[in-house]
Amino acid sequence: MAEDEVITEVRKAREQISARFDNDLEKIVAFFQREEKKSRAKLYNYQDKKKKNSPSSGENTAGKGDNP
Repeated sequence: MAEDEVITEVRKAREQISARFDNDLEKIVAFFQREEKKSRAKLYNYQDKKKKNSPSSGENTAGKGDNP
């Protein structure tokens, strides 16, 4: 089976990023967190949605137009 070009490209990018930060996961995460803060894009946090919809939160917001 031939390897998908997109998968090959993603793997190559991942290898380049890892090499750039000496394969140090903490450095990689810190870099992307800094980039995220600089971004003007509205980011969606699925963890926040899970907390809002969890029974322990006391509030169920499902179905109230909160889709991304």
